[in-house]
Amino acid sequence: MKKKFLFLLFLLSLAGSGLYLIRRDKGAVESVAISKTGTKINDIAPSFTITTVEGKEIKSSSLRGKIVVITSAAAWCPTCVKEAQEFAPVYQKYKDKGVVFITVDIDPRDDKDFIQQFQITNKTPWHYTDAEGGKEIREKYSLQRFEITYILDRQGKIRFKDSVITRGHRLEQEIEKLLSSPAN
Repeated sequence: MKKKFLFLLFLLSLAGSGLYLIRRDKGAVESVAISKTGTKINDIAPSFTITTVEGKEIKSSSLRGKIVVITSAAAWCPTCVKEAQEFAPVYQKYKDKGVVFITVDIDPRDDKDFIQQFQITNKTPWHYTDAEGGKEIREKYSLQRFEITYILDRQGKIRFKDSVITRGHRLEQEIEKLLSSPAN
């Protein structure tokens, strides 16, 4: 009887150790998954190259060490105008603090002149790309509609994603979190 009890105790301890190892391994798998490339929060942001409406080529690799705000819009879209106007003071506040803004105009009908007029009218002097110059980023970030916003940290990880109009105060809060984070 005592041998059976010790044997059962031994089996239970083995089972417990096995569960511990499974949990530990599961945690390791989860932490690897967090570091994958993708478009979810905590993913490493997909690399991209854009050509701005001014003809300047920007590679995502050149933006490492900066906080990057990526938005999708169309120059004729009233809610995109509202969002751009909300972003303008935030851009002014952080443009000299290592924060870069990129807007991808996803409508292929919006030509460079139309987009540049939008920038002047709405006082949004940051980087804009038209649908063709932003084709790679549109595809990789699934920018198929307006008012999608991503914020990438200095290491190129996605730390914020919004699929509706992002208000200026919310954008500012997210940027402040990244600026004040010691890991950032």
